[in-house]
Amino acid sequence: MVVARFPKGATRDQMPLILQSMLADRFKLEFHRETRTMQEYELVVAKGGPKLQEATEAERQGESSVGPEHLEAKGATMSDLTAMLIRLAGGPTLDRTGITGQYTIALRFAPLMGGGPGDENLPDIFGAIQQLGLKLVPLKGPVEVLVIDSAVMPSEN
Repeated sequence: MVVARFPKGATRDQMPLILQSMLADRFKLEFHRETRTMQEYELVVAKGGPKLQEATEAERQGESSVGPEHLEAKGATMSDLTAMLIRLAGGPTLDRTGITGQYTIALRFAPLMGGGPGDENLPDIFGAIQQLGLKLVPLKGPVEVLVIDSAVMPSEN
């Protein structure tokens, strides 16, 4: 387990770079970036238009929960939704909806890799997202990836 403390006053945008620097230092992590052609998805508005529930003022604080069978978000933007869909759809997801605002979203779906009893009655994530009047369109495209060249186990603190 890695426990890290960010410097006081660090912004959310700075955190990935701070974490990257810490990992490179602590694990002697060496990596490079490559562009690969991979499966990705575009989130678009489906025929009939969006069926999204506008978030209330109290919900705009934003909280979310994502699991193998559910996605719940309060105060989510379409950018937030696409970030949550990356793991669920199995690839990078791009927001092409043109929708602004914050929404409350609650979806139940069958896990991508199969699940337990009762899941056969649930749609997959691609079907569930259509309940929102949205659609995930598959495409192949260039995706920047980090390739780890080497890493070593750090010593105890």
